[in-house]
Amino acid sequence: MASVRTLSALMHETGSDLTIHVTGRQWWWQIRYKGAHGTSDVLAANEIHIPVGRRVRIELATADVIHSLWIPNLHGKTDLVPGRTNVMWIEASRPGTSRAQCAEYCGLQHARMALPLVAEEQAAFDAWLARERLPAPGEAGFHRARGRVGRPSPLAVEPAARSRDG
Repeated sequence: MASVRTLSALMHETGSDLTIHVTGRQWWWQIRYKGAHGTSDVLAANEIHIPVGRRVRIELATADVIHSLWIPNLHGKTDLVPGRTNVMWIEASRPGTSRAQCAEYCGLQHARMALPLVAEEQAAFDAWLARERLPAPGEAGFHRARGRVGRPSPLAVEPAARSRDG
């Protein structure tokens, strides 16, 4: 649990090692890691990754209604209010997974707005971020990975041929 002294120290604007943009949406979280040194941004959903021992600035916004991000192991509640960006600072002292949650009733699916926060060593965080920056495989990559290159998809067969075969 974060102490008052820890929260006070984190709130002072002395710069951060990492800035993450979190947008609350009905009923999920959009996470954006800003690209550094010409790299592309990384977009994720419903899971935050942070490196252990680094100060992290989280910029909070909402796309629709009021939400409130609560990370009990690292920070108290911070509201996400339409038209406004709020900031919270966190720093994990050890690796592990914490549960964050929307703490403001935001509609019928509010209970689905749990958010795992994964704190990991710097090397593991860097590897995760590098994997997330890779382009998603297209259909060819999907079929190649499953050994289907050169074979037609069963869904590509003409409907008339399907009915003749049974």
